[in-house]
Amino acid sequence: MEIAIFDFIQANFRSPMLDSIMRIVTHVGGIPLWFVIAFVLFLIKKYRRSSLMLFAAVGGSGFVCRIILKPLFERERPFNALDIELFTRAPTSYSLPSTHAAMAIAAAVVLLTVNRRWGLAALLLAFLVGFSRVYLMVHYVSDVLAGFAVGAVVALLAVFIIHKLSEFAEKRWQWFRDLF
Repeated sequence: MEIAIFDFIQANFRSPMLDSIMRIVTHVGGIPLWFVIAFVLFLIKKYRRSSLMLFAAVGGSGFVCRIILKPLFERERPFNALDIELFTRAPTSYSLPSTHAAMAIAAAVVLLTVNRRWGLAALLLAFLVGFSRVYLMVHYVSDVLAGFAVGAVVALLAVFIIHKLSEFAEKRWQWFRDLF
């Protein structure tokens, strides 16, 4: 079924212009964008707690995918398994789950808790990132869906844990109240 999805995308969507757009989406929607947003939010006192949630969710989902799950599953990338020539840089890690998808959805989940508009924009970008990974033939659809699941769970945990830690710290330390 996943090969049929590749064939459908390549037959119906593939174009030089979309190739360029998908390469940009996949790179912009990776780590740098979310950490820049988290850094900017940290500079605004009102959003410092949200910034920490974003750092934790994006970093945590990246860690879980790259360090724990990819080596555990060792799934070969589709371009290797199907002997396809890529039109983008070939990733060297395993395929399952998609770290890009996990980090993008983690950011979207956190941003949804901060501001609905920001979260919806991030959610749209997360879905575009997931599509770009399949379009570029570096992930199967199931890799992207697994990445979305991991990212959402890690984001919800990050929001919960940082919220609880903040409540604890605010009750006990003046410097923490002043920082946030």
